[in-house]
Amino acid sequence: MDIYTKVAGITQESVKDYKHHTLPNHVLSRQEMKTKQIENALRGFAAGCAEEDIEAYCNTGAFSNGKKGSCFRKKGYMAACLII
Repeated sequence: MDIYTKVAGITQESVKDYKHHTLPNHVLSRQEMKTKQIENALRGFAAGCAEEDIEAYCNTGAFSNGKKGSCFRKKGYMAACLII
């Protein structure tokens, strides 16, 4: 199972036991992302990540423009407020 399928498969039931749980809103694969979303993510919170490493993207911003969110990638996770 690939990373996108795992992230897209997260349900309310699977996170119910975690404090302050939230679900990713609208998960996109790299192929579903608009060019502008990819460019904004790579210039912003996902700087240092290669486009081809992005497996899934979850928008957390109001405008869905790629400036805020989370990128699940082959070599870790990058978000607007943290990098793991």
